[in-house]
Amino acid sequence: MNTKNTISEHLRNTPLVTVGLLGGIAVILIMFIGTIFLSGAAQSDTERAIHSVSTLYLDELAGRREQVVSNNLQNRIRDLTVSLSLMTKEDLSDMEHLQAYQAKMKKLYNLEKYAFVDDDGLIYTSLGTQTNIDDYKFDHKSIAEPEISILNLESPDKKVIIALPVKDITFMGKEFRICFIEIDMKEMLQGASMGTGATDSTFCNIYTDTGVTLSNTVLGGLAVEENLLEALGNAEFTKGSSYQKILEDFKNKQSGEVSFSYNGTLETLSYVPVEGTDWMLTYLIRESIISAKISSVSNGIIMRSIIQSAAAALILISMFSFIILQIRKNADLTLAKETSEAENRMKQQEMEHRLKLQEMFLEEEKKRTEQDNMITALSSDYRSVYYINLDEDKGICYRGEAEDKEQSKEGQVFPFRERFKLYADNVVAEEYREGFMRFIDPENIKNGLSQEPILAYRYLAKREGKEYYEMIRVAGVRDIEERKDDDIREIGLGFTVIDAEMRQTLAQQSALSDALASAEQANKAKTAFLSSMSHEIRTPMNAIIGLDNIALNDPETPEKTREYLEKIGTSAEHLLNLINDILDMSRIESGRMVLRNEEFAISKLLEAINTMFSGQCSDKGLGYSCHINGEIDDYYIGDSMKLKQVLINILGNAVKFTPQRRFR
Repeated sequence: MNTKNTISEHLRNTPLVTVGLLGGIAVILIMFIGTIFLSGAAQSDTERAIHSVSTLYLDELAGRREQVVSNNLQNRIRDLTVSLSLMTKEDLSDMEHLQAYQAKMKKLYNLEKYAFVDDDGLIYTSLGTQTNIDDYKFDHKSIAEPEISILNLESPDKKVIIALPVKDITFMGKEFRICFIEIDMKEMLQGASMGTGATDSTFCNIYTDTGVTLSNTVLGGLAVEENLLEALGNAEFTKGSSYQKILEDFKNKQSGEVSFSYNGTLETLSYVPVEGTDWMLTYLIRESIISAKISSVSNGIIMRSIIQSAAAALILISMFSFIILQIRKNADLTLAKETSEAENRMKQQEMEHRLKLQEMFLEEEKKRTEQDNMITALSSDYRSVYYINLDEDKGICYRGEAEDKEQSKEGQVFPFRERFKLYADNVVAEEYREGFMRFIDPENIKNGLSQEPILAYRYLAKREGKEYYEMIRVAGVRDIEERKDDDIREIGLGFTVIDAEMRQTLAQQSALSDALASAEQANKAKTAFLSSMSHEIRTPMNAIIGLDNIALNDPETPEKTREYLEKIGTSAEHLLNLINDILDMSRIESGRMVLRNEEFAISKLLEAINTMFSGQCSDKGLGYSCHINGEIDDYYIGDSMKLKQVLINILGNAVKFTPQRRFR
């Protein structure tokens, strides 16, 4: 029986007490919740009202102060223009008159400095010349309009520099390019009411667009940082405001306002860009101070309400204290018993859980040990093994030979490309070095492993006066759960000695090369023999065929002799075709297939062709005649043998595949 059941049993036994207890609790809750809600609502409404009034107030004040500062700057530019119009030729006659003129302008306009800059960057002041042109931000060679900048920006003694381009002012052979004035920052900001308000709750200031203060205070002196943007980086911004917003507004020179809490003080900052400069005028109001004064009044009212509610609550609490104490006493006894039983059950469950975890850890440790042993066995063929992170250009030596001074120690982290380049320079033979460096290039490895699971490169190594062959092998290290074959960032890399296998392979390749050379030589000899012999045989064969055809065409040839001549002609033609095929093949193989360029009689060539095929066509029952259309020359220049062979092939196919009909 748990505590909840115990309480329920007591409540069922005392229904009136239950109703009274619940009613009293409800009344107390309503009183306290109502008071707290009204307090919170009043406080929230007060803060919203303060923020709304502060925003309107700040925007108005910031706009007015910006107008004052902007007018001061424009007045200074006009003063500078007017002062130049007052310059006479006498003022430019010599250094003494020029300095007197400058001193007069300084006094007239209450300036720190009134100066000119010539083509060479030399500065002319009322006290002499200066060469510190680099201390100023304006460019004396390219300035085209008035520029406003700050001198000594990082020090408390800041100066405002107003530079104006000038023309047609020559002094002692030098042409002045710029006239500029230097004004103390306090003098420049006079009339802008910079600083703290009468109630220490409003502050006006000017910053550069990078957050540097021009009046040497940040956030009304509350901030310890010397830069406004750095100080705001440590502030907590309210909803609707952000640190990124004020950064972008300062960078883009846009007006706006933000609310934030700095060191526990709630503040609202309004800012506007100062026309013609990279300055931002700010107006700050500390809402916490104003809110505290207004809240003190409302808090008094709320406190009195809370006291009244508390008094009523105490009366109700005292009425039900005895009943609650009795119920709690019985509930505590039951709860203690059930807690003890629950603790015992939890301890038992926790013990079972620990045993399961221990079994899991032992099983995982066993698997890791087996994996380590397997990796050690697989890497025994390598003299050194490395783990490489290609993106970070880092490597770790996991296995190596202690006596090898060229490799990193086991467990040592080293830069991958730098260490392997040193290895290539000291160990890899020069003829293999370029290929080695291309092989270990990270992009080459990534591209290669995206197509093949393992990459390898064999090379000749030279160490301590000995030469031997090594092989470097690379495989990608991929996450099994998130495997992507084209996303290689980490690799395993191993070196192994393959001297015996490599030299055996080279010996086999050399033997195969020698055998290939011998076979090619024998083939060339065969081709030369066939080419020579077939050519020598074909010449008498053509004569035999021609004489055979003449004898067959002689009407006085006896029939028996004609039969023999036909068999001779058939065999001779067949043999001639074989010889021609052998000759052409051998010439092609030997590279001696050439076309002759000789004069020949076309009539004799056609006569030989006609003699050869007229008998064949007659035997097959085909009509054969040769007609020449148009005029032809008696002699031509070319290879009559090849032309004759082409015609024989064409006409031979015609005789062979034409049925009994006349053809030409």
